[in-house]
Amino acid sequence: MNKPGPCAMRLQDIESLSPASKSATIRSIANDISSVFIRIYKLVDRGILSSKHTAPIDEVIQIITRVEGSHRRMLGRTIRRYQRRAKQWRREKRWMRRQFGEFVKRSDAMHGRWKKRVEKLNKELAYTKRVFKCDFLHTIAGNGNRRAVGEDKSVRTNETSVASDPLQ
Repeated sequence: MNKPGPCAMRLQDIESLSPASKSATIRSIANDISSVFIRIYKLVDRGILSSKHTAPIDEVIQIITRVEGSHRRMLGRTIRRYQRRAKQWRREKRWMRRQFGEFVKRSDAMHGRWKKRVEKLNKELAYTKRVFKCDFLHTIAGNGNRRAVGEDKSVRTNETSVASDPLQ
């Protein structure tokens, strides 16, 4: 009953056209459709066509409007979803910054405590080394092996040099 018009016929082999030719064809069809709508508007305005005559075109316009409205609502939902995500990401970013700041503070405090412990242990180790060295030298000197502790063989005394408290 309805035969395709010249606009529809031009779309028949559009797959085989180059991108530039496809754009030109669609542009030509859009110009034709615009011209048809303008012509119909003028005919309605002059009273040659009535709303009964233009009902099929009104239906097409309503379909386009509904699709546009539903598409607009869908885009609105998508935008709101993205805005919620962005807000959540900002909250998470602030939370991570706070957590990282607290972590740095705890790390600095722990570093200070361990630094003090290591310094204390180093002092104790140095003291222990000096005490051990003194005890060792005293033991060697007590066995008569003074040469081993750096004393000359010709000088023989029973006194040995013992270091005083190394922490003083």
